Amino acid sequence: MRRFTLVALTTAAVPTLATGATGCGFDSSTLQFSGTRLEQAKCLLQPDENDHQAPARGASLPAPLESLMTREFTLDTEKFRSYLHAHGISENDIGGPLDQPVSHSLANGHPAARYFVIHDTSLNVCTQTGKFSGSDSPSASSNLKQRWQDSEEAHLFITRDGKSIRPQGRDFSVPWRATKLEHVVGQRARGIFLHVENVQLRAVDLRPGESPLNGKGDCRNDRIAQTPGFTDAQYDRLALAYLDASSRARQWLVPAYHVAIDRGIADGHDDPRNFDLARWGRAVCEKLVALGEKCE
Repeated sequence: MRRFTLVALTTAAVPTLATGATGCGFDSSTLQFSGTRLEQAKCLLQPDENDHQAPARGASLPAPLESLMTREFTLDTEKFRSYLHAHGISENDIGGPLDQPVSHSLANGHPAARYFVIHDTSLNVCTQTGKFSGSDSPSASSNLKQRWQDSEEAHLFITRDGKSIRPQGRDFSVPWRATKLEHVVGQRARGIFLHVENVQLRAVDLRPGESPLNGKGDCRNDRIAQTPGFTDAQYDRLALAYLDASSRARQWLVPAYHVAIDRGIADGHDDPRNFDLARWGRAVCEKLVALGEKCE
């Protein structure tokens, strides 16, 4: 996540982005990316080109993500609710009540949310890389509720110790925008994407002799991400958030990286960095098996 200036847009004249105008071919008339749900997921789960987690283009998605994009939605809401209760997890902590629908667009037909967007916070510590080592502690400042509770970004924040925070009280029922693409398309896109920020620290990448600060006195960049990028606790909580969102939508939402949503748009974002898709897939799989669903 990098902050950007929000530009007021009207709904009077909505640009139609031709297929290919963004990296995965978003069509602002249908509010969908091109291809089948599986083809969309494969494109939208391509990370930043400099990310060492990048799979070969067109490669199969790790289980169960590939099969979820092509199979009927059968997750039992009451079983999921009982699972959460047994583990002491509130529905509000993973995106909102299971009996409430997800957000809808104001476009014709009021389509429901289709995409589950994975972000990282890109919290820049610049040259203070010593903060990386303690960043998984519950007491780290980046894991405290007050650090994110008033944020205008996203529907949900997941800290490195596995806590989840609803910024400004939002949940997945609230139409919200958090990508450049949504602001290019305008108000019609609001509600089509659900946004989850995952806490990650970043540091500056410098050439020999280069100052860490630019001419404005700001850190020059945030290109170095933590390794591993995310914790097991984050992958586990993110899996629950995905099940919450999909259960309320009554279909498996298409998972997407922020970088892929914005690809092809000037100054697009690069997050999430160092995201282990297979590890997240295993977390989703563990939940499905516990709920009597197939993981394949």
